[in-house]
Amino acid sequence: MFIKDINAGNSIILKIEEQVKQNVAGGTIRKYLGYITAKGVLDLLEVSALEANPRRPKINQATEAIKDTLEKTPALMSCKSKGLLISCSVVEELERNRLRLSFDPDYRNFEDVLDGGHNLFAIATFIIEQLLADDEALMVKVRKIKEWADLKRFWNENRDIVTNALHNNGVEFSFLVPVEIITVPEMSEEALTRFTSNIFDISQARNNNAQLSNLASDNQKGVFDVVKANLPGYLRDIVAWTTGDSSKVVKGEYVLALVSFIFAQLQKAGAAPTLLADFHSTPTGFYSGRGKVADEVKDVLVKWKDAKDVNKLDPEVIVVEESLKLLGDMPRIWDAIEFSFPALYNKFGGSAGKKGSYGRLSPFAKKANKGKEATLRHDKPCRFHTPGYVQKKGTYETQDGYVAPLDYTLMAFMVFDENDRCLKWRFPVDTIEKFYTNTDDDAPIKPVINQLGELIVSAVRGDPQALGKATYAYNAVMISVQSAIANR
Repeated sequence: MFIKDINAGNSIILKIEEQVKQNVAGGTIRKYLGYITAKGVLDLLEVSALEANPRRPKINQATEAIKDTLEKTPALMSCKSKGLLISCSVVEELERNRLRLSFDPDYRNFEDVLDGGHNLFAIATFIIEQLLADDEALMVKVRKIKEWADLKRFWNENRDIVTNALHNNGVEFSFLVPVEIITVPEMSEEALTRFTSNIFDISQARNNNAQLSNLASDNQKGVFDVVKANLPGYLRDIVAWTTGDSSKVVKGEYVLALVSFIFAQLQKAGAAPTLLADFHSTPTGFYSGRGKVADEVKDVLVKWKDAKDVNKLDPEVIVVEESLKLLGDMPRIWDAIEFSFPALYNKFGGSAGKKGSYGRLSPFAKKANKGKEATLRHDKPCRFHTPGYVQKKGTYETQDGYVAPLDYTLMAFMVFDENDRCLKWRFPVDTIEKFYTNTDDDAPIKPVINQLGELIVSAVRGDPQALGKATYAYNAVMISVQSAIANR
């Protein structure tokens, strides 16, 4: 049997008005239809994490329109909104049209609100605003709720006050919220497998009007779990695999660009030929075609996951999994390159560089308003937020196009170990990091930056976008790095 001990803290009882029960999809899904009241919305808020929802809701025109309906025409709420779609594999029928929903903590990627996150956010916020309208101190905090994380934080800190107000302060809510609950028709491993195989397609289809990132649906399916597991701890929890969460400050596409470097080197070594048979990469792809790169990487990860489900000891499965361990160091090296580039360029960037060419190139980075130079107004972490690599206020921000050919050379430091059958670093990571940060007069990177400086000044006349899209620049800088490595 699938069902284990259910955590009572992840269970709620919902009273479903006008409840209807159906078995659909050839008997693989049981569906409950009906409506819930304001109390049901708050009960759902208590357990919902929206991990199964591809978006994190926040205040926007849609949420304001929902609140406007609740305030002006609450009776029409059940007709104007498609409500909430909830997935839960453990649903028990109780008396008086009540259902107990028990969410397994290990399956929150498909057990929660699949569709209607913005509805839940807007309705719960509206209820709280109405209940606490006379408490000015709390209303100051309520007005600061701008997104899902803010709402959950407020609820966790004030649930007892809100619940007490719901039962005792006399405010009545006449609206009903449409709800659709889908679950397994029976509690077995086979039923759960059939159920989950359909859930992700249902979620993607129900959200197909939202122009979701392709990453969101694949993230729900666990496609990127092996990537997440290999990221450094400081980065793991701040990568955006879904949309709308302001706490996720690093785009998933950038992480997948790093993975593309690993796959490109494995392909070059002839490793994992089946998994990488359809993988294609170009030098400029991670800069000017991140969406396509993400799709290419995702396709390989899907095949890898499927292959591992069949045989976790498959040599190709192992070589990919072991090589992805390089992700633990790659963000740090990338940020070292970004952070150090201005100093390297001004020290070694060709004849122009000796006169401070990064400063001389500032006209290409001027802001539109009054021609002010584009120095940073605030301290800014580098791309992957590696501790210690923060560009300081008042300095020039490193332009992506200028540094992209240098980022690409990370692959020059990867070598395929035939004995261990995986990619490894050619040198210790500290040595690689120092290669990209050393500004000593005899630094090995000197000829590399000298050539890059000439390309910037002569070939593209200081245009970072032109350099970022110039394949010849990547190839030239890669050859220069390989030469510097050979001469060590």
